[in-house]
Amino acid sequence: MSLNEYLQLADAIHKNVINNVAFMSAGQIESQMIELEKYIRKIQSVSLRILHIYQSCKRATLTYKNISDNYDPYPDNDEWTQTYKERQIIRPIKDAPQINANILESPEDVPNMTISWIRSLNQFAFRLNGVLFRGNIGEILHKHDMKSAARIYTCKKPQCKNYLNGRCKKYHDPLLYSGSTDIRNFINSSWIYTRDPPKKGNLMMRHFGDRNDLMHKIRIINNPSMVNMFMGQVIHDILVALVLDATKKESERGD
Repeated sequence: MSLNEYLQLADAIHKNVINNVAFMSAGQIESQMIELEKYIRKIQSVSLRILHIYQSCKRATLTYKNISDNYDPYPDNDEWTQTYKERQIIRPIKDAPQINANILESPEDVPNMTISWIRSLNQFAFRLNGVLFRGNIGEILHKHDMKSAARIYTCKKPQCKNYLNGRCKKYHDPLLYSGSTDIRNFINSSWIYTRDPPKKGNLMMRHFGDRNDLMHKIRIINNPSMVNMFMGQVIHDILVALVLDATKKESERGD
């Protein structure tokens, strides 16, 4: 079916609803709206496929330095380049809270999400399902570095007077401490998972993540510092993954 035919069908539904809405049942109106949604999804699928072809061509042309890289295929609202077959609430594991997910047919249908740079905070950030992730790539320190380590533990002083002059060695969230340029660092054991309950000696280790006891651990561990550290690790790892991917692509292009 051509795009013009979709437009003709949509115009017919529009005319029918506008002229007969007072005489239509709720079921009839809903049926017409569902039909319009089907047309939208079909057109979005075409748009997304063309976008993928564009991106593939763009990657190919980057090997030729004389070809411009300034083309921008996205409309003002790039929602139209995305296709959502169905929205469904899914539990990632048993007993976990529900998570909204877009049901797609293949990895090619997954919409692109661009990471942001927050100039005022000196941090990268992205928002996923309403959750804001922000941070940087920090240092990973070993236990023998701990005596001189800085920016690992979060400062808990609301009115810390020594974060700008560097005397306070703890991490100061730029969102909470105006003017702070701190980058959160980590100890290498932060990536080691433990089944033991939090205690002295393992507080900086990872206490949740295993699908077999994830919800049990989350329910019994009410420690904001551990949650904040985990969130910092998430964006640290994602940024490292992006650097790895960019480096791989540069190598493949011969840059």
